[in-house]
Amino acid sequence: MFNIMTFHTRAAMLNGLRITFFFTLALAALTGAVTAVKADGALAIADCGGYGFSYNYDTEAAARERALKECRDHKGKNCKIVVALSGNCAAFSIDDRKACGAWGWASRATKDAAVTAAINECTKAGGADCVKRAEVCDSKAAPAMTTNWSSSTLEQKECIARAETVMKDAKLIKNYEVVNQSVFGEEGDYTAQVRCLTEKKIVIFVVVGPDLEEARKYMAAIYDKF
Repeated sequence: MFNIMTFHTRAAMLNGLRITFFFTLALAALTGAVTAVKADGALAIADCGGYGFSYNYDTEAAARERALKECRDHKGKNCKIVVALSGNCAAFSIDDRKACGAWGWASRATKDAAVTAAINECTKAGGADCVKRAEVCDSKAAPAMTTNWSSSTLEQKECIARAETVMKDAKLIKNYEVVNQSVFGEEGDYTAQVRCLTEKKIVIFVVVGPDLEEARKYMAAIYDKF
């Protein structure tokens, strides 16, 4: 099994997420030792726009209890849990013209998608001016990640040079950086890493971002042309 390496935090990477976390997962995936990141949250709603939510709890039961408490503490009547979270987001929408009228909620992989879906549900229920009332995401959840690797006989300098070329060709040039054995690059919400472990005769590729299919496209762009 490869040794897990510790990397410096890159402040710009995916709003503060750490390279150590993602690269550790990537190596674990390659060695068949992936451990799921555990975190739970919940959304509770009540009559007339009342709500409460929780996130980052160790158990679903604790997350549900906290969301209900938040709802009741804010004078919510008839509080109930509508969704438990584990690696996803939820949103609650009400009719801005009539708080005790139409409402809707939704759970999706991203915050924006959850908000859009919740507003659509509120509108379907008859809301004339549905707006976001609350949103919550399970903050410990990792974004979508795809990994790959290839064997290589390249020398370190040549491997890094090739990694730089494929990264730039894929337009992953925001916050571009070469750190020791790795090349990093970003585009929008997606971050890629190519690591040259020449002493192991292996190159590891990692792409992280909010959507798995989009992450796979970036992976194809760097892996297939390396």
